Amino acid sequence: MITERQRRVSEWLMEDAGLTGDLIDSQATPIITWATRLAASIAADEARSDAEVDAAVSAIRRAIMRVASAATIDDSPADLLTRLQQTVTQLAPELQPFLPPDPVDPTDAADDSGQEPPVDQPPSAGDADATETDDDEYNFAHQAAAWSSLWQQRRRLRSRLLARRPRRR
Repeated sequence: MITERQRRVSEWLMEDAGLTGDLIDSQATPIITWATRLAASIAADEARSDAEVDAAVSAIRRAIMRVASAATIDDSPADLLTRLQQTVTQLAPELQPFLPPDPVDPTDAADDSGQEPPVDQPPSAGDADATETDDDEYNFAHQAAAWSSLWQQRRRLRSRLLARRPRRR
């Protein structure tokens, strides 16, 4: 079950269209997805106070802004994710236990074939390993994908509106 705190930190990251600066969608989407999953895993830690969670998410936001401001159009999403993980480690070393071993694959959800399962398909009902935790992870991943899609639409609309605005002399 996704907690209110997880939802709040996820929305805090996903709703800020200016967070990733001028990154293109193919660069920004993996960063926001990675950061949202990281923030949600931190927020799920009941031993952390709300103030600690907010401080952690603020550090993640600062890291995103640093990486986005230094990025170029030629940077691959994988390179940006690696830089983001390094920057988070520098800004907030206490978050190290929450960081995925491979920033390019933050879910580590690959099966034996090496392919990640699609986000829009829940675990099968007959699967002996499909537990309530798997359902919660599916629900969170599905919700994160939906938010990411809305965020991309908002970003594209904002770009179109800015392009139509007359320039001042």
